[in-house]
Amino acid sequence: AKLELRHPHGCFCTKQKEDERTASRTFVASKWTGPIEGVSRDPKPKKHGRGKGMEGPHAKVNQNEAKKQTRNNKNVINSTDEKDRPDSFLAIQLSQHHAVVDAVRKVQASLTRQNAEMQRVCVAPAKVHITLGVMRLDAPEKLEKAGKILQGLREKLATDGPFSITVERLSTFRNEVLFLDVAENNGKETLINLAECVQNEFSKEGLMVLEKRPFNPHATIAKMSKVPPFKRKKLLGTNKFPAEAYKEHLDVSAGGVQVSAIQLCSMKLPADSSGYYHVYSVLELCDQ
Repeated sequence: AKLELRHPHGCFCTKQKEDERTASRTFVASKWTGPIEGVSRDPKPKKHGRGKGMEGPHAKVNQNEAKKQTRNNKNVINSTDEKDRPDSFLAIQLSQHHAVVDAVRKVQASLTRQNAEMQRVCVAPAKVHITLGVMRLDAPEKLEKAGKILQGLREKLATDGPFSITVERLSTFRNEVLFLDVAENNGKETLINLAECVQNEFSKEGLMVLEKRPFNPHATIAKMSKVPPFKRKKLLGTNKFPAEAYKEHLDVSAGGVQVSAIQLCSMKLPADSSGYYHVYSVLELCDQ
């Protein structure tokens, strides 16, 4: 007699037929590629974090590693950190030249005629200069070291001696900074070479804050950054300098200016009696 089994659904079947059905189900299941309820055969990886770029737990690790490498490079100072913000700079003073001061005052007067509050973003004419580089000298030994480096440049720069540049035309960075430009001539080329030499010497000792952009000599006369961004609309009514406030001075000229010294100045200490920055050290450019 054949052994009969009761199927779960209530019907009867022989043992032989049940085995055949089980084998058939096993074969079909092995070939089937469709979805199984509650199971994803090709689940998409979960994303971690926000934004573009690397995602997942390793992204944060790699970012931290990059920051660590930056801190370990003694020749790079991260100026975005409060503790690394510059407090000193190397400068070519221009405010002792009357023609430069007159040009600055003309432009600034035009700005304040349009809006009296623009006085808040104007640079004092007595402080007009060309910046060669910035640094943080937050300890006496760093300040002493910087002074020695500057004086140590005497021999390297002595062959050039004093030279002249032409300060003319009004230019802007994104209408957020207004500055007097340096004319394209031999004087500008000499100034750029001078700046590169100075920056290299200070960078070797890990004091210079390295800029991402190429050196562009200019004399800033007004800048929006003197007012915090969240206050500009309220105090100034704008985030940028309106072109109509300065366009009549685009061809302003202060003429030739002699470059005869490099100064190491403080951004933080009180100004001197003339209104210029406090000067730590001066290197006179003299012919040998």
